[in-house]
Amino acid sequence: MFVQVFDLDSGKLRAEMRINSGKHSFQISAAMATADCLVIADNQNRVLVYSFEGEPKGTIAGHSRKFRQNPIYLRCAPSPASWNCMT
Repeated sequence: MFVQVFDLDSGKLRAEMRINSGKHSFQISAAMATADCLVIADNQNRVLVYSFEGEPKGTIAGHSRKFRQNPIYLRCAPSPASWNCMT
């Protein structure tokens, strides 16, 4: 699937990427962007974290698909081993 991230204040395109969904094995149920990452909740009860270049950074299994009820705070870093998640 193809995803675009826009700055809501300016309307400028911040990122565009192709997300490999494994032949449509999952669907996006919610998404939000941080300063440098795209955070996607899917219909498999997972939260997926991608860089703005489309590289997977991590997966959090078993989390709520509703960001507002269960906020997730992320700091994305260049290395997949160094990203943090707190709920």
